[in-house]
Amino acid sequence: MNFLFGSFALLALILPFEVCANQSLDDIEAGRLIYNEGKTASGQVVSAQRAGISLSGKDAACVSCHRPSGMGSVEGNQQIPPITANALFMEQGRVISNMDLRTGKRFNPTHPPYTSATLSAAIGKGINANGQEMTSLMPRFQLSDDEMHQLTAYLKSLSAQHSPGVLPRELRLATVITPDTDPVRKQLLLEILQAKVAEKNISTLPGRGAGRRHMVSSAELLLGTERRWSLEVWELQGPADTWQTQLEAYYTKRPVFALLSGLGKTWQPVSDFCNKHKVPAWFPSVDTPPEHQQDGYTLYFQQGSRLEAHVLAQYLETEKLLSPQPAKAKVIQVYDENDAGIAGPLQELLANKGVTVVNRPLHSVNSTSLKAALAGLGTADVVMLWLRDQQLQLLHGVSVPSANVFLSAKLAAAEITDIPAAWKKNARVIYPYELPAKRKSSMDYFHQWMAFNEIPLVDEPLQAEAYFAAEYLSQTTADMLDNMYRDYLLERAEALLSFSESAKSEQRMRNRQTMSPADRSLKAIARRHGLAEGKAVPNTVMDDNRSTTIYPHMGLGPGQRYSSKGAYVVKFSGAQLDELQPVSSWVIPDGL
Repeated sequence: MNFLFGSFALLALILPFEVCANQSLDDIEAGRLIYNEGKTASGQVVSAQRAGISLSGKDAACVSCHRPSGMGSVEGNQQIPPITANALFMEQGRVISNMDLRTGKRFNPTHPPYTSATLSAAIGKGINANGQEMTSLMPRFQLSDDEMHQLTAYLKSLSAQHSPGVLPRELRLATVITPDTDPVRKQLLLEILQAKVAEKNISTLPGRGAGRRHMVSSAELLLGTERRWSLEVWELQGPADTWQTQLEAYYTKRPVFALLSGLGKTWQPVSDFCNKHKVPAWFPSVDTPPEHQQDGYTLYFQQGSRLEAHVLAQYLETEKLLSPQPAKAKVIQVYDENDAGIAGPLQELLANKGVTVVNRPLHSVNSTSLKAALAGLGTADVVMLWLRDQQLQLLHGVSVPSANVFLSAKLAAAEITDIPAAWKKNARVIYPYELPAKRKSSMDYFHQWMAFNEIPLVDEPLQAEAYFAAEYLSQTTADMLDNMYRDYLLERAEALLSFSESAKSEQRMRNRQTMSPADRSLKAIARRHGLAEGKAVPNTVMDDNRSTTIYPHMGLGPGQRYSSKGAYVVKFSGAQLDELQPVSSWVIPDGL
């Protein structure tokens, strides 16, 4: 994740005028190579010593500790400080930031502004601008004068100004809808996003001074860094090979800081656009994200049908339902031919194990074609139905095969209830969400929010994903204060995700401390925020332990882009077969 665009012409547009005027673009690019890749413009690897250990190349690259944004990181108990243009040279004052969630926001360590000479001493000898020796964790680099000049030029450009889409009082966002999206799902997504943006803006009074309606931290209150959101809908048309051109047109007309949520069966062209322009795509709801996404600019909830394929393959092997002898058993994949690529991952996985995989795409999804696809199956066979919720209704006219049947919860919107009892008795479901019985309690606050906004719960996974994306973006940007850099947004997402629900609980506790016990309901919050007074809403006290995500386990390490990495295998249970019971633990596939 590099700060600079590949094109020098585009680079000149995003750097401050004084930096471009005083620093050679060739020097900045050479410094970028040292910072990000640990090599010089001539291709030589950079060498350094760290606590007596020799480092070279990427192991010596500054980015590994100070991150692409230059805003720093945490190693054990050691906080790596920011080394952005402003943090080092302080032309705009000091930086307030924090990479360690165990401590509060604070000014970067006090030191005089660095000069070229003192920066050279810090990087080469480990002597900071105060003349003191730095920690042994800071490598001592072996750079020539020219290389030091180039690295300095890059550091003077690093996060030197806000990213595009950031205005003094406004944060510009967009959401992308691809043309393969179901119109009903599109409407459900937009309802959630529009409600959350309206809620965010009503509760935000940007700028210093009294009257702020909520606070994430004392630093945020002091600095008045909160911004109102504006959200555009970038709706794409036509074949996928034209999407990037359409996105370029949208972006040229109105650059945005990030893409919030989004919806589509495939995302590769959007991902390519985001990587090209360094625009974060913040948790879109995607059926099949691009494979092996690492260090890109899109954060995903999970790997969709690819994850389900890996979980199924591992489950089949664990339960000894696979046979490498074609005469004994085969795996049948049934799917709509319009869901391109959905059968690929499982076919590749099982082919590597010597298992026969037969793909039976449905050219027209109806009972007749489905019956034909399921014909001739034996008790040792396995059939994976990659069918969406409405397509599953066709099972009412189809006899249950004697094979082992598996369904996709991702495609069927989680709750597969309206299928015949005979199918339920024989089917298993690959289930990448929190189990329904636990969700009813843990997501109570989300359900109250939906009722308060008079939004019907139609597709809980999609609606919960959209809600979480907006809520988590609000939390993350508030934590960033005025350090509004796109790379930093991704870095904070990685650091904050495992703390997000507890941080939300802390905010609710602060709300409770400023409200009387009778003033803690959603109705009371509506009164305080000027929201829809008089609307009939549940008068339920907020629980400090409520979740806002449908996934049981979410987390991101540096460079990781899939936040939920596993799934259950469940069966239908209960007297009415209307419950889901796990038949496996939470499965995190090997090597995915």
